[in-house]
Order: sequence, then structure tokens, then C-alpha cells
Amino acid sequence: MSTNWGRLIACLFYFIYSKSPKKELIKMDFKSFSFPGESPQSPTAKILLGLAAFLLYLFLTAWLFVPLIKTFQLLSQLNPQTNTKIDFTPIKQMYANPLLSLKELTNPTVLKAYLIFLAISIPTIIVLVILAKSTDYKGHGIKYLRDDGTHGTANWMTVQEAKKILGIGTNKGLILGRIGSKVVTLPPDSFLNRNVAVFGSPGSMKSRAYIRTNICSWQKKGRAW
Repeated sequence: MSTNWGRLIACLFYFIYSKSPKKELIKMDFKSFSFPGESPQSPTAKILLGLAAFLLYLFLTAWLFVPLIKTFQLLSQLNPQTNTKIDFTPIKQMYANPLLSLKELTNPTVLKAYLIFLAISIPTIIVLVILAKSTDYKGHGIKYLRDDGTHGTANWMTVQEAKKILGIGTNKGLILGRIGSKVVTLPPDSFLNRNVAVFGSPGSMKSRAYIRTNICSWQKKGRAW
């Protein structure tokens, strides 16, 4: 029965689409929603989208939740002192045919439980949507590094920070590079260790620009580290 319902809905959508003059009765994507003659951000499109989503939510929750209510009622009527078995056939039929679930809403007890479910679920969904909209990464972006440490606080050393622990323009110690025209070195009396790891692809001048430079510097000064 559920397969027949799926085929019926699919045929209905295909019929509507095939009869549409421009093959676009409704346009929907993840970024916009529009009807023919309406802009994606128009109030009419938003209202119709909200109404369609609300009706779809009511239909799906009635289809899926009402059988659970009936199951709970059947279990509550079960007498442990007897060996009576529960017939779950009506529950299966409601899942196979959503109209049976909607028909059960005429039962005051089922309707009351369903309304309680809606009273809890709808505000919860509204709160989640508001929280999702408040976390707008597209509008505000992600705060990196020193702003709030989202991805850690590591960063490139500034010139002011380098002056506190490295030698800039002193030409003493292990040559690390340069800032402008001034050579940056690791002073001989630095509290930092003297282990250096050099990474680079072949031909990136690891030897010529770093290793040979320091070897020549050590040879000139008559000392090795």
C-alpha cells in the first residue's frame, strides 16, 4: 500500500511538471525559493514556503506519530495477568496508509496527545532555527587566531616579538634569515635550543641559502655550533 502511495505522489508531481508551460511551476534550491512571477526574497514566496513547510510537517508528524500513540494505548491496555496478545495490524495499516492516521485524529484521546506533541515540537524547532540563524558564518565569518583562538593561538612572529628573543642586525649567532636588509640570527647566548629543522622541495635553496651560509659564517668566525 505504501508503494502505491509513493507512485501516486510521483505521478502527481510529474503531471504538474509536464503541464507547466515553462517546466518550472516551482523553483526550489538550497539558497532560494520562488514561484513564477515572484522573486526569491519576496514576502509572498516566504509566506507560501512557510505554509507549505508547516502543512507538510503536520502531515508527516500525524502519519508517523499517531501510530505511536495508538501503540502506547494498546500497550497500556495490556493485562500482564492474562496471556492476551496485542494485534499490531492496525498500526501497520496506518503506516502503510497515511489517511488512516489522519482519521484517528477524530479520536479525542489521540488528538489531545498529538496536540501536546505539537505544542512541544514546534517551539523546539523555532528555537533551533533562531539559534541556527544567529550563527551566521557567511555574514560574519569565522574568527581566527588571536581574535578568540577558534583555531588556536599560534601565529607568525612579529618583528617586535623577534627582537625580544632573536638578534636583528647583530650578525652574531646562527643565521636564520633576514628582515629587510638586516640579518636575523639566533644569538649564541639564547635560551632557545639550537636545533633547526629545514623543510623545502628539491631546488628550494635549502643548502645554498641556509646550510652553506651558516658554514661559511662559522668558518669566518672560527667557531662551530
